[in-house]
Amino acid sequence: MRSIPRTTTPYDARMEVLIVVLAGRRYALPSARVEEIVARTKCSPIPGAPDFVVGLIDHRGSLLPVIDGCRLIHGEPAASILGSRIIILRLVMPTGGQPEARMFGLLCDLVLERTTINVETGAWRAGRVTAEPLPISAVGRVNGETIPLIDPEHLLRSTPLLDAPAVDRSISRPDARALEQQS
Repeated sequence: MRSIPRTTTPYDARMEVLIVVLAGRRYALPSARVEEIVARTKCSPIPGAPDFVVGLIDHRGSLLPVIDGCRLIHGEPAASILGSRIIILRLVMPTGGQPEARMFGLLCDLVLERTTINVETGAWRAGRVTAEPLPISAVGRVNGETIPLIDPEHLLRSTPLLDAPAVDRSISRPDARALEQQS
């Protein structure tokens, strides 16, 4: 039997990640993309959105879409438990030559820890039986356990609703001097 040469090293890189639980399984998110972690809150539904899009939340004056990571990856909704969290992800995407920040929330059952994993990009080929590929870009290892790495950029590119800029709900108030001058 002839061996096939590896095209990648055993560990291609080390990465700081946030370990989360989706439907009872552990996943990793790149820490560099995590803006904030907030408690699960009520989302306003979006008519016509895919079933994995929970809705919109008001986050610091901006409306952000929230996706249910459990439903997206496992086909079942996130458990409604005390430890449920929404992870606010911030990505910088090129749009017309100018980089633009995009933010959205990822609903997960639990947030476990922040750690460093050994990433193996050549060990994983994303895809499932249906036409939609999973948003997994690589696998990592922590203490011998293999953990899939969720690719936030893939989520953004594959979901048009997430690719829209956040809606700023802040109300601009006129300057007091400008009001005095008008009087």
